Amino acid sequence: MRQSCLIRFLTTLFYACAVFAQGPPTIYNVVNAASQDNRLSPACLADIIGSNLGTDPTVAVMVGGQTPATVVSATSTKWRVWIPDSVPVGQTSIQLGASQSFLITLTQYSPALFSADGTGTGIVNAMGYRLASNDALITPGYQLSETTPARLGDILILDVTGLGAPDWSNQGVPMDPPTVTIGGEPALVSWAFVVTDQTDPDLCYGACQVWHWEVMVTLPDSMAVHDQHIMLAIGGVSSQTLTVPINATPIVNAAVNGASFAAAAPLAPGSLASVFGTTFGVTDQIAGLPAQNTTGVSVTFNSAQAPLLAVLASVGLINLQVPAELPDAGSATMVVTTSYGVSANYTVQLSAAAPGVFRIPSSLAGRPPVAAVLFNNTVWLAMPNDFAQELNIAGNCHASGIGAATICGEPAQPGDYLQIYVTGLGKAYPNGDSSQPVLGTGEIAPASGIPLYKTLLQPTAVTVGGAPANVLFCGVAPGFFGLYQINIQVPAAAPTGDYIPLVITMPNGAQDAATTIAIR
Repeated sequence: MRQSCLIRFLTTLFYACAVFAQGPPTIYNVVNAASQDNRLSPACLADIIGSNLGTDPTVAVMVGGQTPATVVSATSTKWRVWIPDSVPVGQTSIQLGASQSFLITLTQYSPALFSADGTGTGIVNAMGYRLASNDALITPGYQLSETTPARLGDILILDVTGLGAPDWSNQGVPMDPPTVTIGGEPALVSWAFVVTDQTDPDLCYGACQVWHWEVMVTLPDSMAVHDQHIMLAIGGVSSQTLTVPINATPIVNAAVNGASFAAAAPLAPGSLASVFGTTFGVTDQIAGLPAQNTTGVSVTFNSAQAPLLAVLASVGLINLQVPAELPDAGSATMVVTTSYGVSANYTVQLSAAAPGVFRIPSSLAGRPPVAAVLFNNTVWLAMPNDFAQELNIAGNCHASGIGAATICGEPAQPGDYLQIYVTGLGKAYPNGDSSQPVLGTGEIAPASGIPLYKTLLQPTAVTVGGAPANVLFCGVAPGFFGLYQINIQVPAAAPTGDYIPLVITMPNGAQDAATTIAIR
């Protein structure tokens, strides 16, 4: 018993001596948390460097002897705090718990960019995004690094501190607008605000850390493609200079049927396809096409150039025709070339036929798209009545006596003759005669329909709600290339409804069973 008490006494004494030996907290330096220099300001994140600082974030950190700072993180050698925006500029002091006061000088602004490695040098800490056609950020973004460089025209969300006291009456924006230069060129700054709530997804595009400023800037699309310097300034005060790695080399993520967008499906020579990726130049181009090279962009399959129908650099999309001269099986190597670089080889699988029905999407949640189907020799669409109302086009085409050249929409009926618009049905020849030259890449089928370019492979089945339809024609739509049409007569046994399954099956077993048609 006496020995046990002695052990407890010695243990307590040892602990007390250890605590005493540590001494009170000592501050060696206070630096800007982003730039790691001594430029500080109100509403700035600061790192307190010292010894014996402890790790209890409830210990008070006082600025100017009376204003508590907000503790963001705490280790025994470094505390990160938010200097209150209410503290006046000039010389003041900072004290952590029982430490001696440490003198600091505050200026109105102390702008600094956080770096990716936290040292205040090297690559800027930023999240990168692209803009969709509706000017919404495409998410998720990417963390900027040497292995994931920015691309021309990208949006960067910079991680910043030291922009001075926020305007709390205006959602925490800076009192003065910051400016950003990249490669010496002014960049568009869309917004800047201080994050105070990590739970709000609208405030979490970048670092999403409380008391960090997020600054949205657009990377100029006219600069040279290499690492560039970036600097932020506010109120005539500049940050340190960091680096933005930039790469404009095109990257291909997928190449799919231009109608069905079926994932991992093969492509048929002569069909229309959509290529998805990034850095497809810097300019959208839909006028003056088709062309094999536009805005400096070209696409080849086994070195054969593909006609381009649209280049949407803003969303990373190229619409094109797969060269008709490619083989009907095996694979082909696709390469996207821009004025800034050449993509890595992308392998696509080929098939004699890989049907995809064009479809008309709905803007209403839960309403499926419908197949792009016209009543024969009209521009009337076979679709549900409420779908026509959504599109704000006329309905009741037959009953209302609407002209065949006026866009209209209504359900089809058994016995109606319809034109289904498709791509991926394979190579086409004059009247289906394979002894004649194939309709070549970019060649338009005669608008007169003389001769008709029929596909060598004809559908083995076209069914409407499971009922087989009579196929009257399958070939390239007159006046087009890459766009096919299948003419059918709606079978008498077709079921009725707004969304009746429409299935096209080719001799090689390939089919598109993902579209519907309205039958009444």
